[in-house]
Amino acid sequence: MIALRKLGIIRNSIPRIIRNKFFRVRGKPLYTFFPVALCVSNNEKLKKIEFQAPKVLTHEYLLQQASSVAVNAATQLLTQTVVAILDTAEDYKLALLDLISLLRESKEVFGENRIQEDLSDLIIATRAKTDDFKNQLIVKTLLNYVEKVVVSTAETSFLSGAEFVSTSLSERLYSAKIQVDEVMRNIKVLETEFLSLQKEVIIETTECDKNSF
Repeated sequence: MIALRKLGIIRNSIPRIIRNKFFRVRGKPLYTFFPVALCVSNNEKLKKIEFQAPKVLTHEYLLQQASSVAVNAATQLLTQTVVAILDTAEDYKLALLDLISLLRESKEVFGENRIQEDLSDLIIATRAKTDDFKNQLIVKTLLNYVEKVVVSTAETSFLSGAEFVSTSLSERLYSAKIQVDEVMRNIKVLETEFLSLQKEVIIETTECDKNSF
């Protein structure tokens, strides 16, 4: 009761104009608000709040965090490059297999002009598709530049104290190079087979043309 009386005295001490402006509520109010002030005696001294830098915000820690971010970016770049190479290489390999199959079939139907003409059209179309995929495979040269970025990032991370992410990135690069090299070796074998078969078809076609005269 004493507290309520004090609050009533405070409210009545406020000028009527201010009360009418700030406390007039249309309808029945749900709550009544009164201004409250915090008083501090002169004997109490305000203590200055001091914020100390936590131990985690050392230069070493921040460098390691920045190195982790750089490693993640380099890893993403390496992954996207390898995926692009493997996808393009797969398309090129399938096109080469189709072309090799058509050339073998063309050898088996020498002398049958109608079938040879149809096969020739298919061979021309497949050869164009194969050349297109081979040109796209130039993306493999990008791996050389990505490798430089990855190696540089791994070395920087190691020197910054982030040994784990540095080692992890180096292992990813090693695995990626092995995977790409294996795919390119398989493509090289198919290209050699295609060139050999194409040479045989050209020789047999030339001999067939000579015998026709």
